[in-house]
Amino acid sequence: MAAEQGPKRAGDGIYPYETRAGTRYYFKYRKSDGRSATKRGFTSPRAARRERERTVVSAAMGEQLSTTETFGEFFDGWLANRRPYIEPGTYVDYNVHGRHRLASLRPIK
Repeated sequence: MAAEQGPKRAGDGIYPYETRAGTRYYFKYRKSDGRSATKRGFTSPRAARRERERTVVSAAMGEQLSTTETFGEFFDGWLANRRPYIEPGTYVDYNVHGRHRLASLRPIK
């Protein structure tokens, strides 16, 4: 009996996997903070390769930043930075509604 091998790949970092709907493709990459990530669900190797190139370049340029900051923490910083550029009534409105509706949301993982 031959030993079972892992998924076949073309050497470009694109891997196939099977679903009920047929073969799909995924790729692995490193985020700008060095953590490993995977994107999957592509219907063709070409689509996966194109997205991989875009994603790898974006991560290398530091555009894909990962954070453990909650939205509430982000909102506080954003509102403080916007304060000099908005009217006092707008600031109060953003503050009240942002805290009530947005800042209580859980962080996206």
